[in-house]
Formats: sequence, structure tokens, C-alpha cells
Amino acid sequence: MNNTEYQTQLQKLIAVFLNFNLTVHDIVEDREAHRIVMWLKARADTLVGEYINEYMWTLDFDDTGEKIIRQHEFVDTVMNRDFWPKLSAALKEMRKSQMEEE
Repeated sequence: MNNTEYQTQLQKLIAVFLNFNLTVHDIVEDREAHRIVMWLKARADTLVGEYINEYMWTLDFDDTGEKIIRQHEFVDTVMNRDFWPKLSAALKEMRKSQMEEE
């Protein structure tokens, strides 16, 4: 995914996740490997209630350290399993209601 595609995807999520807050709890940097690993927690308000999740991000950089060349993300699988279907259903219902109003 390039920067433009990522920005488009992020803009869609911003409308759904209100008061989004991402807190960094730890960062480990390996300069020789050009890698950063972060432990983060997220919180937001959504149509289906509070969103709380934890992430581990691994970012690998090019030799200059200026460009991310690979990223891995690990998330709370139980949260994702239970939350995303509820949110998807609520968004589908919201879109359906909006189309009926038009």
C-alpha cells in the first residue's frame, strides 16, 4: 500500500472512530537491523461502543532510515473478532438508512 492508498483508508476510519487516541507504551529500536518495535494501545468511541485495542508494530527501514520498507502489525485477536462484525453491521445499517432518506 502506498502513502496515497493508506491516507484514503485512514480517512475512512477517522469518520468511524471518534476521539481516537493512540498511546505508545514501549519502543525498542535496533539501529543495526534498521528496525523499531512498538507496543501501543488504542481507544476510541464508535457507533457500537468503546473501541479498545492493543498493537505490536514492527517497522523495518531502508539503509537511510527514512523509508519504511516493511511493517508487521499484531493486534488483540479477540477484540477484532468480536468488534469488527458489530461495527460492519452498524455501518451497513447506517448507510441503508441514509439511502432510504434520500
